Amino acid sequence: MRGYYTFVELMVFKLSKVIPDILAVDPNFSKIVTVEVKLNNFKKAFWQAWTYLSFSDYVYLAFPEHYAHFAIKRYRPIIKKYGLGIITLTPKVKILMRSIPSRSPDKKLKHALLHKIRERVLKGADLP
Repeated sequence: MRGYYTFVELMVFKLSKVIPDILAVDPNFSKIVTVEVKLNNFKKAFWQAWTYLSFSDYVYLAFPEHYAHFAIKRYRPIIKKYGLGIITLTPKVKILMRSIPSRSPDKKLKHALLHKIRERVLKGADLP
């Protein structure tokens, strides 16, 4: 994600099992984009991504291209209901369905995470 601060497998909060595969924050520290990557397990990816809706502005599921098309065909209603986006990983990254802004981020949770990331980025420190 060009221009975004991007983290791989970032533990969102201490004592939390919520660890998005990719978490990106815009340069103004106001938007959070999370991505859950799977080879072929839509249901597992969905449930993990569903937890990210509580603090993310945009949530994407990423699959190899052949499975991404299958997931869209089979699970389109649930993907649209929750505003998830679908991207491909192979042969190159491509957005097949855009995520829509989350309707339910917890503002306190999101703000706390953005504050934590901003402090670390500005200090040049690694995130835990």
